[in-house]
Amino acid sequence: MASSIRPRLHECPTKCSGRDQSRQAPLHVNEFARLSASARAAIGDATHSVYRCNYCGCVYLRLSDSNNPLGHLDGDIDGPGWHSKQYPCLMEVFKTYLFFSDHDQGSPYLIDTIWHRDSWWLVGSWLQSNATGERTPERLVRLSGLAYQEVQGQSYRFLLNNSIPKAVLDGKEQGEYVVAVYPVLAQIRGPKSTH
Repeated sequence: MASSIRPRLHECPTKCSGRDQSRQAPLHVNEFARLSASARAAIGDATHSVYRCNYCGCVYLRLSDSNNPLGHLDGDIDGPGWHSKQYPCLMEVFKTYLFFSDHDQGSPYLIDTIWHRDSWWLVGSWLQSNATGERTPERLVRLSGLAYQEVQGQSYRFLLNNSIPKAVLDGKEQGEYVVAVYPVLAQIRGPKSTH
């Protein structure tokens, strides 16, 4: 009887058409970082037991007697990003300490910073829903690729090594800066509070 149960542990728990063992792989560390904070907390120290179906995107915790689905990451059905009713992705917002090269020179600023699609982004502005109070990033500048450092023991997480033009955060593309607008991030739910 045990042999009839055991093979199902190596299959996707959603029973998708690509559920066979060959499409199941341990969750990569970069994929783990893209899960919601609540999903990462639920996984805890059991990161070695987390798998992702490369067919449907289901991320699940493999237990000794069952597979516990957590959500979907970059699945064909739900689309790019993390999707989960049980462990929703409320965006984590951090701060970056920086200076502007063309505005109020000499005064430091703390700018909201988010992780999205394998990059850190500075948030130039937010859109807020009147109905729910949730905020969604509107204008962004990619931090990844610029000279910055991650710091500890401060009220901010990142320190930008060089000043940037304020106009870039206002959405004007300039030279080395990668600027994005809301439609790029339409699938992300914003935080309910302001930091």
